[in-house]
Amino acid sequence: EVQIESLRKIEFEQAGKMKRILDLSTIIYDPVISTTSIRVALKELKDRDLLIQQFRLAGYKKMSPGADDMNFFIELPKPSAADLGSFENQINLAQNSALSQMGKINYDAASRMKAAVQAEFIETRVTHLARRQIAKISDECNRHIKVFAMIRRKALVGGSMKIIEEDEMTSYRRMKDEIYGFVHEALGS
Repeated sequence: EVQIESLRKIEFEQAGKMKRILDLSTIIYDPVISTTSIRVALKELKDRDLLIQQFRLAGYKKMSPGADDMNFFIELPKPSAADLGSFENQINLAQNSALSQMGKINYDAASRMKAAVQAEFIETRVTHLARRQIAKISDECNRHIKVFAMIRRKALVGGSMKIIEEDEMTSYRRMKDEIYGFVHEALGS
């Protein structure tokens, strides 16, 4: 995905104007067709040679023809160890951001309940029940976030993934649960 994003951000000058690859084509990644290449669908046939030249300048040398002249494939290079580390870091950042958002939701709910009790809209015993329910749902969401991140890490990094913390090991074991089957299918792992 990082490589695909870098392809989408390629910029060049054409007729005195800065253009992006996406101005002239659509970049499509379909793991069902291929996990090692992406399809470039041209918007206009006249831009084919220019796009091929720009991809080559960006370091993508291996290309193959598509089903018609409006499409071609670019072979993605194998990610380096540094790339894999970068992928893992991005996944961890996304996971931490999602967990942080869950914390904010919990805090917001607690402060609203406190305000409702102070304004005598609800009784204290009701807030205790609600807090228990919110904590239960929050714990479940946190578990799902961690497992989804673990599944994504495994799909991207594969065998070079390092599990250090006990929490990661728990998520690793849980990712094999039947409930997460749809995620594995979507990622092709």
